[in-house]
Amino acid sequence: MRPALLTTFSALLPLLGFSLSLALTPAQAAQPLPARELFTPPAQQSPQLSPDGRMISFLRPWQQHLNLYIRLLDKPIPRPVLPATLPEESPATDQEEAPAATNDEASAEAPAGNGNSEQATTEPGDDINLNMAPASESGEQPRPRAGGGTEQEYARSGSAQNNLFPDTVTSLSLYELSEKERNALYVAPMRVSNQRSHSVSDYRWISNSQLVYEVANPQQQSSQLFLVTPEKRGRRPLTEDSRVRHRLLDPLFSDPEHILITSNRRDRRFDDVYRLNLETGEQQRVATNTGTIVKWLTDHEGKLRAAISQNGLQRELLYRDNEEVAFRVSHTSPWPDRVDPLRFTADNQRLYVSSNIERDTLAIQLYDPATNQLQELLYENPEADLSELVVAGVEQRVVGVAYETDKPHYHFFDDKDGELFADLFQRSGQRTLQKLSSSRDGNRVLFRILNDMEPPRFFLYQRSDDNYRELFDTPPYPLRAQMSPMRPVNFRARDGFMLHGYVTLPQGYQRGTLPFVILPHAQPYRGRFHWGFDPLVQFLASSGFGVMQVNYRGSTGYGKQYALAGRWGHGIMQQDLSDAVAYLRRQGIADRSQVAIIGERYGGYAAIAAAAFYPADYSCAAAMAAPLNPLHWLDTLPANEEVNRVVIQQQMGDPRESFAQLQADSPLSAIDQIRIPLLLAQGRLDQRARMQDLDRLATNLRTRGVTVETLIKGDEYGPFRKFDNQLEYYRHLQRFLRECFNR
Repeated sequence: MRPALLTTFSALLPLLGFSLSLALTPAQAAQPLPARELFTPPAQQSPQLSPDGRMISFLRPWQQHLNLYIRLLDKPIPRPVLPATLPEESPATDQEEAPAATNDEASAEAPAGNGNSEQATTEPGDDINLNMAPASESGEQPRPRAGGGTEQEYARSGSAQNNLFPDTVTSLSLYELSEKERNALYVAPMRVSNQRSHSVSDYRWISNSQLVYEVANPQQQSSQLFLVTPEKRGRRPLTEDSRVRHRLLDPLFSDPEHILITSNRRDRRFDDVYRLNLETGEQQRVATNTGTIVKWLTDHEGKLRAAISQNGLQRELLYRDNEEVAFRVSHTSPWPDRVDPLRFTADNQRLYVSSNIERDTLAIQLYDPATNQLQELLYENPEADLSELVVAGVEQRVVGVAYETDKPHYHFFDDKDGELFADLFQRSGQRTLQKLSSSRDGNRVLFRILNDMEPPRFFLYQRSDDNYRELFDTPPYPLRAQMSPMRPVNFRARDGFMLHGYVTLPQGYQRGTLPFVILPHAQPYRGRFHWGFDPLVQFLASSGFGVMQVNYRGSTGYGKQYALAGRWGHGIMQQDLSDAVAYLRRQGIADRSQVAIIGERYGGYAAIAAAAFYPADYSCAAAMAAPLNPLHWLDTLPANEEVNRVVIQQQMGDPRESFAQLQADSPLSAIDQIRIPLLLAQGRLDQRARMQDLDRLATNLRTRGVTVETLIKGDEYGPFRKFDNQLEYYRHLQRFLRECFNR
């Protein structure tokens, strides 16, 4: 690919050594953003194209949980002139397919797997009737009227029925269209799930007219699968045991009667592979997990032919030529080296893999299982791990790779694909693009446009007529003018190690010092902060605080040395956070006496550890669902994480060898050193962050006269996920920080 194209995709934001103080604007009073509006989830999330490109699916909040919707693409987006809202669904369908009903839910919810299908419904807010044929050349539209009458009378009557689901009451609106389509009647997108207590966690199209979606219950570590067939009036459960984790592995496009799923019904620790009959629900096991397999991979014909095994500290690539023979070990790598299969080549003979053998970062290479050898190096980046391929066309050929440094980037293997992406980059206003999905023939491609000052927007590109348009009729984001840009920064720790993060400044401040909030992310060794829209960051910045998100050592995406350098406890990872504070002070922007640290899960642990081990660096700390006792965290690993225990103990410490160190890593071991105000949020159902540890901490602080505030929710089992609980926490946090900073 031409260097100029790569430059086009790069984010032209300040990098090393820029002075934050020089970027500040004249002083203005900070205007806090409205919390409810800011934290309300976007109306469209995780969209996907159907294989034929005729329909779009997406997740949307309903009843405080994400539900699945579908609509046709080839319809105009009309302007409503006479909305008429009718009941959302008939009483007969007012039940939820709960993956695992709790005792107090069981009486109110239908159990999964009752054998009854439920009807999909439509809701106000969009414009598509899936039963309506495209307009004829004369402009006439079929009108789904029952009993005659005008469209206005029909919309007002309350007796409208969706012809696709004849027993389901829908929400209708009359729209003013072009001259050829005047007075046509449209129906909103169909909601094809009915989740009231758990969100749809994942979904995939398995044919042009069917989807499978997953509903997870994090508390029980289980998930159920449901089949949506709009033309057959609704949805039904595919799996019945609410205690088991089921996931879709391969839609088997060549076999319309079956799909491949993974399930831990035999042993909660391991996922076996089953062929599931879509009509009968019968499951036939096709591969048994030996106890070490963490990933399965099929070829382009749906044959199960590769896997990854984590055998202690040995990572193994398993392979077989066909399903009639046993898997064999094709490659072994000692941790932290790895050769992970991503997909088969078009001829199903070789593998695209991500590998960090003899290099620091993951690169994309070809691997030949016939010779057990790594082959051609396709692309590597010395600053970022690569693990995502870009595919296109009917043959689903690999045309490039995606990676992330300061922002998401792409590298393409030929100029044709690179030039197309560069053209779309220009059409989007030189904003950051991410490819999400495409139709099977490659004609339609769905893109997401990322921005740090508003939620993502989605665009559809059609190759046949070179058309590029916004997918949803999304109005301009009303709060954009009050948002602040997120700037990537790089700075050196006290030992010279280069660290990465993001800084967001409140609007309207002159050069000088600010109260600052340090944010450590929640997932060491498995996560990092990303550039993009973050409601919490914007909420804090609009409250008048600077915000720094720190990708401390132990964060992923920067290579194995960056990840390996971190370790739980009050060592390097905790020092990185204090070094971030020192960096901000060197820039002349952080007030030495007004720095807070907040986080959830590991970020919450780091916040309390900062208060215990580095109290001079911070004014106050807030933590949600913080595991204060590393020993308990190791003792309560989920069943499916047992296969990774040896690796996790390398990262945290082995209790058999480092018991005293793990005890010392707990902030509870230095509880008497905490003298700054704390805000502690916790769910009573949380099995990994114990209430007794929080109670011990809070009691000690109150006895010594240290300010401590608690927010306890009886219906949460980890970081708060219910919207009202989240909103209460964020408002509490804002008041807590204002008091901490005397603002």
